[in-house]
Amino acid sequence: MKLVKGFINRIRTSDYTKSLLVLTGGTFIAQLIPIIFYPIIGRLFTPDQIGTAAIFSQIAAILAILVTGGYTYSIFISKSKEEAFNIIVLVLSLSIFVLSVICLTFYFLRDEIHLLLNEPLFVKLFFIPILIALFIVIYQCYNEWCVKNKYFKQLSVNKLVNSSSLSIAETLFGCMNSLVLGNGKIYGELIGRGISAFSCLFSMFVKDRNLYKIVSLSVVKECLTKYIRFPKYVMTGKLINSVSCAIPLFYLGAVFTKEELGFFSMSNTIIAVPISIITIAVSDAYRQRANEDYNNYGSCRHILVKTIVPVSIISLVGFSILFIISPFLFEIILGSQWINAGIYTRYLIPMVAISFVTEVIRPTLIIASKQSYDFIWQLLFLFSMLLLIFISNLYRDIYVFLLFFSGIKSLLFLLQFYWCYRYSVK
Repeated sequence: MKLVKGFINRIRTSDYTKSLLVLTGGTFIAQLIPIIFYPIIGRLFTPDQIGTAAIFSQIAAILAILVTGGYTYSIFISKSKEEAFNIIVLVLSLSIFVLSVICLTFYFLRDEIHLLLNEPLFVKLFFIPILIALFIVIYQCYNEWCVKNKYFKQLSVNKLVNSSSLSIAETLFGCMNSLVLGNGKIYGELIGRGISAFSCLFSMFVKDRNLYKIVSLSVVKECLTKYIRFPKYVMTGKLINSVSCAIPLFYLGAVFTKEELGFFSMSNTIIAVPISIITIAVSDAYRQRANEDYNNYGSCRHILVKTIVPVSIISLVGFSILFIISPFLFEIILGSQWINAGIYTRYLIPMVAISFVTEVIRPTLIIASKQSYDFIWQLLFLFSMLLLIFISNLYRDIYVFLLFFSGIKSLLFLLQFYWCYRYSVK
């Protein structure tokens, strides 16, 4: 009883613990929603349809990073609420302009891109990744705004809306798969992310309805130069990371089959659930507290260690169990056509178990102004993925590909962990 009372008192007196609980609770529910829909989606779409949708999603992810110039990540460290909102205006203006140029480029080069990606649907649906990218940018801006202003309740609601709108839209379009042009999974993501983006804009202006009054062209221009290190290091690093993540997907789709790409994509999606449930929520709360500690005391190592110990225990236990049951789990949840995805998952578990811990403390490098190290890591990641393609081409075996993919990324995550720990102290 004393332990329970002590825990309750700790929650009442610790802002960090309260933030952690609010975010973890909201994110946990948000991740439960797609889990509920996975058995339906797994039966509505074939592995090759999932593989095709993965290509469109990856293109959108690359664009969402490219068009912002990395300024999204400067919202959190801005000096005031006014400056933060002007950065959002900067990000959205940049995004709309650059995406318009890219849309024209895609239109004139759609046949060439289709041949390069071996994806016929791109000819007619070239505009969809562009719209999805814009919706992702809006969602990310609002997330950063909530963390900056400690709107943890709104942040949790935002994650819930994003998760539920995606799941429901994909399910509805899956039911109409034969009636829509091409692939219902692609349309489902477009509509789902559109609803999420609208919800973000609506929530922002309901809570801070007078924000438009603080928009200043001079402040926007000042932020453009003040945070120039983000395009130089963070954006470039994030873009390299996204391209590096895309290389295996594009390679599998071109050299193997869309079905095998679908297995790989579904495996990554399912295995990302336990990561998202804990690491995203804990990371949001961690970076808020770590940023304060680092600025006030010159060190965030105490909160770093305090955070990674329980996360490491959860990772070891949870992923050991998943390794044993993954093929059976995929068959039960998604249907017999997805059992190969469960087998693929076993190869990926060592990599994911390490990244589960590392992703939580990754913001440490930004807090410590070590963006250059993150950039170096992204270059190593890109080089490693190119090396992976070279090795895989020698064997042309999907399981050799998975083995090297998991092993290489495990080493990279361990290096990242070391850097975060080392630079948690000035």
